[in-house]
Amino acid sequence: MVLALACPIGLVIAWWSAAGAGSVSETTGYILVAVFALVVSLAALPVLLAAAALALAAMNHAVSRVHMGQTTTIREAYKSVWPRCWRYTGLLILEGLMIGAAPLAAWIALVFLVAGAAAWAQRAGMESIAGAAFLILAVVLVVVALIGFTIWMLLRLSLAFPACVVEQIGAWTAIKRSAFLCTGTKGRIFVLYLLVAMLGWLLSMGVTMPLTILLVLLPGLSDPQHAQIASVVIVIISYGASFAVQALIRPVYGIALVLFLLRSAHPHGGLRH
Repeated sequence: MVLALACPIGLVIAWWSAAGAGSVSETTGYILVAVFALVVSLAALPVLLAAAALALAAMNHAVSRVHMGQTTTIREAYKSVWPRCWRYTGLLILEGLMIGAAPLAAWIALVFLVAGAAAWAQRAGMESIAGAAFLILAVVLVVVALIGFTIWMLLRLSLAFPACVVEQIGAWTAIKRSAFLCTGTKGRIFVLYLLVAMLGWLLSMGVTMPLTILLVLLPGLSDPQHAQIASVVIVIISYGASFAVQALIRPVYGIALVLFLLRSAHPHGGLRH
């Protein structure tokens, strides 16, 4: 569904680059395209969240079934989790708020504080290399702290979705369950994220770079209009490559996290229903 959303946006950008860019200034054109992409994305956000939650829940359900020695199908997995789609969507939103809302609020506050401190220092005539260096150091430390908090919270909540699906518990209970089960397991989950992220990057580069090089080497792309169209095509290719890579590596996350849950919750085997 993300790919289906990205394609029409890319086509509109390509059409604008080819036909509509001459009617207004370049800056106005970029603003119009950005507003269009933002409006379409916000309008599709609820559907995208529900689809992502449903797909993730179906994948976790299928992994748990196979782990228990049972058979399943794609249709059966989606059918089983469909009645609790609202619960899974709410959990996904709650996780996003807990992982991203606090760092985003802190970042906005930091921007205002830095702007205020810079304006105060300018009015007070305290502009100096030492003051600027101290301000930069403070910003770097805060950014590092925000990144550390985000990673820590991501690891802390990493087993919430598998717990919600496999053990069929509520969203808030699943979050507390994940915090309990992740004790002593965060390091291995962090290594999992790093390995899969590296795998995804390598696959994306392996798909995108040859296509980009081939597109650049094609004759007739030297003039500005065709070069602009080529850049849009490269963006679309990148989205397509990202879609293909996610289809390959996303199940790795799901399988591994469900197995982490089952091993942490029931180290001697068995599964609580």
